[in-house]
Amino acid sequence: MLIAGTKVEENSVGSGTFNCPAEGSKQPYHHVRLEKKATAFFVPVATMSELGEYVECQSCGATYEPAVLEYQTQEDLDTALAVAVLRLALEVVLADGRVTDDERQAVIDTANLYLDPPGLTLSGLSEMLATLQLQSAKTRSKSTASALAELGSALNMEGRRIFVRTAYCLAAADGEVADSEREVIVKTARRLGFSKSEAGGLVAALEVEAAGEVVWQITHESLADLEDSLAWADWAIKFSDSLKFTPEEIYGPDGKIGYWGLTWPTAEAMTSTLYNNMGGGVPAAVIDELVRLSAPK
Repeated sequence: MLIAGTKVEENSVGSGTFNCPAEGSKQPYHHVRLEKKATAFFVPVATMSELGEYVECQSCGATYEPAVLEYQTQEDLDTALAVAVLRLALEVVLADGRVTDDERQAVIDTANLYLDPPGLTLSGLSEMLATLQLQSAKTRSKSTASALAELGSALNMEGRRIFVRTAYCLAAADGEVADSEREVIVKTARRLGFSKSEAGGLVAALEVEAAGEVVWQITHESLADLEDSLAWADWAIKFSDSLKFTPEEIYGPDGKIGYWGLTWPTAEAMTSTLYNNMGGGVPAAVIDELVRLSAPK
């Protein structure tokens, strides 16, 4: 006579340390998967279905969804940011095959904004550079990419732009930005989620700024003036049911259209760029007004 049935079995998925929300600190955990098994004579013979997974803190016994393993404390984020900044700085200054004294000092000054005392020293930097110079550019690039990935979505759009600006300032520390350094900066912007055109535009804007040229640029002031303009009011009246965004929400640092941080040498150049994205629904009259308000003061 066959004795058949089912049972729920706990199977280990893994273990390690995690940030336990209940404890507020790093603790050991056990990751478990629940499976429904078919049995014969009380012995499991086949998996019928998976019932779910949970993570149990081995310190306090609290259980959580597996997503808790992705939880990062502020300390984790600070560490990830410091590592990413340092790896980026090293990749940038090594890109053209030579590291000047000015670039060394720029790396130290930049890294120590994010590192705890005593921070990075000249001797420590020299050791890092000696090791990294033995690696290929591709290997250094992968290291930076990995560090940026650790940050995940912790950086907002403005934070990502600051990262790109930091890379440019490091490259320009010796008075010039080599093509190889520019390539690293653009690649960094792409890794941070900017499109190819946005990345190129950000770097071009930084180059214009560094040259001290007069530029057209979207600012908080110009967006506030745009919201008070007749062009915006006319658009709001005509599309009151569908216009649900402010100028800041469209063109601001975290706006839906990624032109914040860019600069243009002429009104015509800015108009051309913004007209190319009229598919976003912004009327020509509003674009023309924004260009006018973004003129150099």
